[in-house]
Amino acid sequence: MLFWETPSVNARTLRALASCATGAECLVREDKSGSLIVCEQGHAPDGVREKRATPLFSGGRTTPEAGPWIFFVGLWTPKEWRSEFCAWYKCEHAEILLECPDWEGFQFLEGDSDKGCQFYVLHRLSDRRALASETRANSAP
Repeated sequence: MLFWETPSVNARTLRALASCATGAECLVREDKSGSLIVCEQGHAPDGVREKRATPLFSGGRTTPEAGPWIFFVGLWTPKEWRSEFCAWYKCEHAEILLECPDWEGFQFLEGDSDKGCQFYVLHRLSDRRALASETRANSAP
């Protein structure tokens, strides 16, 4: 999976950028300070920052139809924490999040890192209020 980050929020520009990719989904930041294009494959156009990630596991509904909100998270851990962190996220943290009715699903991915482990998570929300839910508060260590 690829993540393309761009400062553009213009719909026409985003469509043009997405035309360089397969299976592209364009997501504009809520604060309108940039956009994220999620795609399966392609070559990032000039001026677009690309991150490559490998899916590790997912839960719930993960397609765009799951809801209009995406909560995109980047997480870093030391290499020696990788197994324990992934197990905690999959078996505890994510399971609790999915108990929230507005938390539709997630995709947990691993990206390249020169030092340690870099993870990305795409959370699908049917309503933004999931971010302030008691369920989310209970999911944190």
